[in-house]
Amino acid sequence: MQLTLKQLGGIHQVLVIGDQEDSLDMRARGILVLGSVDGPVNASMTLDRRVRDLVDKVTMKYPTPRIFAWGWHGATVASGLGNDYEPVAFVDDIDRSCSILGGNITIIPTSQSGSRILSALGVPIGSIAEPLIGVIPSSILVDRESVRELLHLEQAKNVVALVGKRCSWQEVIRMVVRLCTSRQRVDFIMPERYIYHAQLISAAKKQGVTDMLHVTPSQLRHVDVINGVDGVWAPLVAPHDESCEVLDVIETVWAGVPIVVSASHPVAGVPHVGQEIVSTKNEIEICGWLLSLAEDPISAKEKADDLTAHVKSIASPSSFIEGLQQRMSSSFRLRRYVS
Repeated sequence: MQLTLKQLGGIHQVLVIGDQEDSLDMRARGILVLGSVDGPVNASMTLDRRVRDLVDKVTMKYPTPRIFAWGWHGATVASGLGNDYEPVAFVDDIDRSCSILGGNITIIPTSQSGSRILSALGVPIGSIAEPLIGVIPSSILVDRESVRELLHLEQAKNVVALVGKRCSWQEVIRMVVRLCTSRQRVDFIMPERYIYHAQLISAAKKQGVTDMLHVTPSQLRHVDVINGVDGVWAPLVAPHDESCEVLDVIETVWAGVPIVVSASHPVAGVPHVGQEIVSTKNEIEICGWLLSLAEDPISAKEKADDLTAHVKSIASPSSFIEGLQQRMSSSFRLRRYVS
């Protein structure tokens, strides 16, 4: 969303589907927020009507708005406006707690896996656009030494960040136990706001391996963490989850840090670049890659730099905006956003 706000001209107003805290977070990022509508899971069954009322009021001033929805919750709400506003939604994560209502909406996934999931959920094929990805480069990062200090891993020899707040905790604990059994030390940094934190820590306590798992400090963003680690591992999304988490992987690759991704990960379905990102087929190969980081860091970094150069040509801001414009139906003066 921030990428589009910066790159597309015109008037932009953001309506946040969430509470006051979510709105404050948006404003802290320098985003102009029109307001917020609480209730992301629509518990009161009035969310759609409240959003509709607010959008209708705005159209009295701007008669030809275009609705952009960012994320699954935003897409489901915007779909209720479809016949009147023809919204466009950009979706990476999918949550079955709410569903697309129908209407004339265009949904842009991030990978072919996302397209298949949307189709399986009943979204008409004609409403699913070609996958699209984009990354906002971060120019200011916390330096490596400070990251290690905040993680309390100044002396650690092999530090690996996990990517994906919905990644499978079972896959992570199996890897940690495998390494521990082999008497190999790798310190793993759990993702910020990791959904399965409690399950992973509980399993780690039973196995006696909690010392190999570390929480991301509140002072650090994901892009800061990966700037201070030796490598990154993107485990598969939890089996029962239908999210793709493609953008997290793309952002990590963009940063130029060595990364290992299974061929079964949804990122494999990203056009033009997915097959170059994935590199392993099973946990044994992933384990070997993790151990090789400490043995040959120069080679790992060289491969990462080559991959980064290719991803930047596909996921640059200009490429994203060009792709987005190709998927839009008509020009407009006001662009509204539902996040």
